[in-house]
Amino acid sequence: MENSYLVNEENFINQLSKILEIERKSIDLDSCLSEYMTWDSLAIISSIAYIDQHFGVTIQGKEIEACKSINVLLQLIKSKL
Repeated sequence: MENSYLVNEENFINQLSKILEIERKSIDLDSCLSEYMTWDSLAIISSIAYIDQHFGVTIQGKEIEACKSINVLLQLIKSKL
């Protein structure tokens, strides 16, 4: 578990770009997750697993689906630490 990893937003965005299978330069904190064609159930499950593994935080599918941007997702994670 890497709670301090949360401070490094760049690493988190890098990991999401890998999950979404997109170039890093096309995603940032304000990116709307639903605008990516690859933001589907598999990406959500992969994100949940990544968040659990690296932050020790459990997020439900409905919670992550409600996150409109990466910044909102980060705020959700921070609220559960």
